[in-house]
Amino acid sequence: MNEQAALPAWIQQAKAHGWAGALRVALDGLAPLGILGAQAVLIFQPSLSVFVPRQALTELAEALETPQGIAALRAALADDAAPDPADSDFHAPSP
Repeated sequence: MNEQAALPAWIQQAKAHGWAGALRVALDGLAPLGILGAQAVLIFQPSLSVFVPRQALTELAEALETPQGIAALRAALADDAAPDPADSDFHAPSP
């Protein structure tokens, strides 16, 4: 089975838009407050569902409730391969 096909659609979209790194940083910083984050997602689900499908919000809240769920989110958001510096538009000035 294709690994990308097994990922929830919102994680695939986050990776496609380049948001995976920012989401991983947020997970790292907010991991100790995961259960509070899960409850916040559920409380604000009616408002957030205007922007994000309810199923994705429910999956996120369920994952945030446990350390194993947070670890699974981190793994799903992990880069498949390190970015190639040659593909970057940024070029450091030469000394």
